[in-house]
Amino acid sequence: MALPHHHVPTSASLAFPTVVFALVVALRLASAAPAPMAGDLLEKRNNALFSSFQAEQGLHQAAALSAMTLLITAHRAIMNTGFVLRQRSLSTDAWVVLTVGLVTCIWTTLVVLSGLLFKERPCRASLEACLARMSYAPWMLQILFFFWLIAFWDEVSYLRSKDVEHRMRLNLSDSSIAETKHAWLSITLPRILGFRIWKLECSRGPSNWSGSVDPKFRWLLYGTITSVVVITAYGAIRGALYSLGLLNLVGVVLFVAGAGGANMYAGAPHVYNGDMLRIALTTRHREGTVYILPFRNRGFDAVWSPKIDYEHREVDALSNSEAEGRRRDLRHILAAFNESTELDPDAVNDLAGWLYEPEKHPTMQQIKCKRAPGIHLIGSSIMFALWHSEYLVFMRRGLLQPDYERMVGSLRSPKLTGADLDASVRQVGNLPGLEGYQEAVRYVYRLFDQPVDDMALNPTSPTPKTSIVLDKCPDTIEDYTAQLWDHCITAEESTFAALYAFTCYWVSDVGSDATHGWHQFPLRAWDREGDLVSWHVVWRQAWYSAIIAQLTSMSPVILSAFAAGILQ
Repeated sequence: MALPHHHVPTSASLAFPTVVFALVVALRLASAAPAPMAGDLLEKRNNALFSSFQAEQGLHQAAALSAMTLLITAHRAIMNTGFVLRQRSLSTDAWVVLTVGLVTCIWTTLVVLSGLLFKERPCRASLEACLARMSYAPWMLQILFFFWLIAFWDEVSYLRSKDVEHRMRLNLSDSSIAETKHAWLSITLPRILGFRIWKLECSRGPSNWSGSVDPKFRWLLYGTITSVVVITAYGAIRGALYSLGLLNLVGVVLFVAGAGGANMYAGAPHVYNGDMLRIALTTRHREGTVYILPFRNRGFDAVWSPKIDYEHREVDALSNSEAEGRRRDLRHILAAFNESTELDPDAVNDLAGWLYEPEKHPTMQQIKCKRAPGIHLIGSSIMFALWHSEYLVFMRRGLLQPDYERMVGSLRSPKLTGADLDASVRQVGNLPGLEGYQEAVRYVYRLFDQPVDDMALNPTSPTPKTSIVLDKCPDTIEDYTAQLWDHCITAEESTFAALYAFTCYWVSDVGSDATHGWHQFPLRAWDREGDLVSWHVVWRQAWYSAIIAQLTSMSPVILSAFAAGILQ
């Protein structure tokens, strides 16, 4: 029986109660009167502490406090519930930014309305009074949102044109394009700038936003923010709002200098949708290759990505263990991956169809990424990814169609699994010696619709002198391959687990023999430009820095609320 699938809550599910709470705070601030004091001593002490803060009961302050409350609550919600990564629809990153942008627009609109229509109507009195009121608006977030929309449009249009170019280069069919005609990412968007805004640079991790944005675009953003904030801060200072004006300027300095520190979102949960099943590969660096499993409209892909701490938390431990020459039990890594996925029945059956009947899913057989020349497909990284895909299907076999459920045993050992598998189905590779190994190799090439490389089918590497698995190394490479495969297929729970173990032991005994076709990474990214997930992950730093800077500039509003007794 398949394990029950638990829905992972997202920050969107917390939006309604958060907005309600923020509105309650806003109404209290807009209508609050000074809180009565318990005695003369308490009154004198509070007057001494808060004499420099006056709680003006205005819509502009209510809007600022409500928006800041919402932003702080949203931050905690994201850290707790995490991000859902998608390709065919908007991911959590996009929804969060659009929500922040909407809140920012409402905040700015309310400040403008307060200056034109309510109470003193400072914007009808004088220019300086109007600028002072406008200093309550979140200009850093407002301008950043406008620039983000431009950058998002540019990136989506570039990735779309790049995808078409790669299909032409690989001479792939257009069937997948037809199948994605309802997906937002398949829309052809015109380029609106004469240069590429995004140039991914993540050698220092996912926080290097300033190094990944074209300098012209970045300095235009900085210049626009600085100009607007300086003008409104001048009005605030002229209107005796010294703290507000100066802190607005300090906020700009914090944002431009990146003094807010690195964001912590890479450690938050990251959940994979069926069209974005990312397989994190071992790396000692802050960036590296990530494999993406096939989806119904897309083949197997490899992209360059900044290292996301959450998805590498188990893989890093694997890397450290392998460096010591030991192959760990990887089932806890697969279990963690399974918990980080959200798959509907259609996605599970599509993945199962590719694994069990690949010829009926030609689009999923396509290799979208670059294949290393002279290297066959039997590499540890590909076997690691295939093991993940088979494990997902096995753990959700209760969602499979009857034909696919019966075929689960074709890739899984009935002895080591502990599940009730169809006894009439023989496991691929469960033949003695070299014959079993060659059957498993041919099956891998079937999945990718590739002609079988003879170097993979009949290894020609030098025979190792010693082995970390076999008690005694045979005299020929054929006998070594046969004995090593017998050990792996007997000890491992599935065909792909056996292939992964085989490649790991091979590297330990023989080494990465690229001259004879053996390498750990047969499939590689076309370039280091990343994909839309990488784009969103790095852009988080810009929003984190901007929100920190904006909260700093609005801190007098919070202190004024405390002084008025509203937040006590």
